[in-house]
Parts: sequence; C-alpha cells; structure tokens
Amino acid sequence: MNHIIRKQGVINFHRSGQAIVSHRFELPSGMACCKISELIDAVRAYVAEQPQDYVRVEAAFIVEPRYQLALLNVQIDVLSAHNRNEDGLICIAKSNLFLFVHAYLQASGVEYTRAPYPPLRVSPELHATLGRAMGVPPPASPSSGAFRNRC
Repeated sequence: MNHIIRKQGVINFHRSGQAIVSHRFELPSGMACCKISELIDAVRAYVAEQPQDYVRVEAAFIVEPRYQLALLNVQIDVLSAHNRNEDGLICIAKSNLFLFVHAYLQASGVEYTRAPYPPLRVSPELHATLGRAMGVPPPASPSSGAFRNRC
C-alpha cells in the first residue's frame, strides 16, 4: 500500500490555505457591454462588503460565448476567505453570490430570451421541394457563379 501512496500527490486541505472559487453566469448575448461591466463592478463591491466570505475578485472575463443559444458565459474568480477544507462555508458564500447576481439582474431589468429550439437546418433538396410547392425559386448554389461577383 505504501508504494502506491508514494507515487501519488497528497494534498492536506487543512494546510492549503484559501481557495479561488469560480462563478459562472449565463447572460443574454444582447446585453449591453456597459451592463456587463456594471455587473462585474457590482460583484466587486459585494465581495468588498463580505470580508467574512471573500477577500477579493481575482479575475472576471467572458468565456465560451454561445451565440446559437443567445448566451454569454461570464466567469468571475473570487478568492475565498475560507480554507479549502471548509466546503460548507464556501458553498454558502457561493450561493449568496449567485443570489446577489440574480437579484441584481432582476433589478436592472435583464430578461433572458433563449431560443426554444436550435436553428433549423434544411437540406437543399427539401428546400427546393418546399420552394416549388410554395412558388419560391430555389437558392443559387455556390458552384453556379452567382456568389463569385458579389463584392
């Protein structure tokens, strides 16, 4: 058994110190840039007012925009005032921050408008069949030359 433990890294969470806690928020992609900046500033102010839970905001950035769903993912990394072994306190602080952001978004009038379905993709054959049935000419194909001299 000792030979297995020697090959693995063991972390003592009691001596590890404070944890950086990541928070991800989904925001509508139509939200104005100034509103996103205001939200991040509001989170910084909230963190400054909660010294029992947080030390400071380490980073805030947009990750992985999902324009098909009309969403932006904003990640805010916060240095926790709790040690890594205090999972319960970290979860409570994280939940409180999520509630603050939710209340802030409601107060600022941000509405989520998600597309209920992914975009519909139709094969060219089906498009031509439906177009003939409705009297719409078929779209030009890229090889027909209609796309070459557009610019």
